[in-house]
Amino acid sequence: MLIREKTHLIQVGEEYSFKVKWHRRIVDLSVKLTNGMPSFVIISNYGRVEFQTRNLNEVEEQAKFFCYPRGRRAIESDKAYIYIETSGVEKETLLGTVFCTRVREFHPMYDLIEKKEIEYVLDYSFHSRSYYS
Repeated sequence: MLIREKTHLIQVGEEYSFKVKWHRRIVDLSVKLTNGMPSFVIISNYGRVEFQTRNLNEVEEQAKFFCYPRGRRAIESDKAYIYIETSGVEKETLLGTVFCTRVREFHPMYDLIEKKEIEYVLDYSFHSRSYYS
């Protein structure tokens, strides 16, 4: 008799989603300018990068590159923090957070296995002897 036995899972697809949450406005901060542009710092699990730009869309894109969930589970998440350099007591102020989520889709894999009917043979030879003989 042939039966289908579930052996393992195969990955069919994966999907990334990014969400940016801004905590403060740049207008409210005293921003330190280098070469006429503000300095942004992105910190994540991969490390730290500093760069100067005026375009906030570019800051979001760079933060998405540094936000990569790793692991073997079906749903993984990671964060990257966006800081801006200020000219006050705090040298870096948290400006925003980037959340990245990876969802992987798995399907089961089946193999055909021939099932044999097993005849059980009882062996009473072990029990026929006394333990202390």
